[in-house]
Amino acid sequence: MLSCLIGTVNQKGKWVIVSYHFALQCTTYLRHYARKIIAKRLSGRHAHWYKNGKSGTYFRENGQIGKLTVEQSLLRHFYRTGSIERRFIDDAEMLFGYRYRSAAILAKPDTNMAPLTQHPSQLDGEPGTRAPHLMLRRGESLISTIDLRLGNWTLLVGIQDTDWSEAARGVSQETDLLITAHHIEGVNGCKDTQHCFEECFEISSKGAVLVRPDGFVAWRSLGGVNHPHTQLRQAISRLLGREPNPA
Repeated sequence: MLSCLIGTVNQKGKWVIVSYHFALQCTTYLRHYARKIIAKRLSGRHAHWYKNGKSGTYFRENGQIGKLTVEQSLLRHFYRTGSIERRFIDDAEMLFGYRYRSAAILAKPDTNMAPLTQHPSQLDGEPGTRAPHLMLRRGESLISTIDLRLGNWTLLVGIQDTDWSEAARGVSQETDLLITAHHIEGVNGCKDTQHCFEECFEISSKGAVLVRPDGFVAWRSLGGVNHPHTQLRQAISRLLGREPNPA
């Protein structure tokens, strides 16, 4: 909508600025409308994620990206009118490579200084970014890591599963949050025919990656830990707002 709005104004800068402020007003209205829609549509196992205050992270996350999108739309307009040189972000980065920052992402503090976007080919399973694409074999068919989540919380587990799958089942029961574990190269798991799952997600063969229902990585353990259940339980508690994030 914003791209259409800014793309249809005339070439005078003041009209673009007026459209920009109007776009911000529209964004404010849509935010309140979206809050009602989210409250209405969330139910069952995902309802408490909204009720416990995580709806606020939705607007913090998308507010950053929304602001960047408006800015990029303006830059494209000025470029098309010959006002500036090309200095806008690549389309692939804007569509697939943007990064979320909020309490619903358990990332390292130094990632706050990282760019808001990166090329999709550089995605590596870092919390706050989209889970990278990797083709796996399940039975006789191929499936992407992106399609494993099916709208649920998903735990992708390294080849040497150190009780992560069992931890996911236990935490799922305790929190009433559906967490589906996929043990790569497990007995009934997907096969990594390219032998690069750990490299793709930057974890060891004993690590694990937790992916949100929207396909963004929420948390990851780079390697094996002594108490996988405790680690995963603490991560889920923080993501759901049931435990304060450390300073």
